[in-house]
Amino acid sequence: MTLQVVVAAYSGSVSEKQREHARQLIAGIKACRPDSVILLGGYRGLMREVANVAREAGLPVVFVIPRGYE
Repeated sequence: MTLQVVVAAYSGSVSEKQREHARQLIAGIKACRPDSVILLGGYRGLMREVANVAREAGLPVVFVIPRGYE
């Protein structure tokens, strides 16, 4: 069964430490459950980093965009 992982993260500036944590998070998910799908609430800040790293890892990414951002 596919694991759906929802990530809610900061939309502002991202530090290198936060980028590294995003890489570690996705690497851990990919190692444990390579069939996972990543769900995000946008494509800004840390959520953008998570999305990019997940796509590079070959994981599907789904965006649930808040009303008003369509």
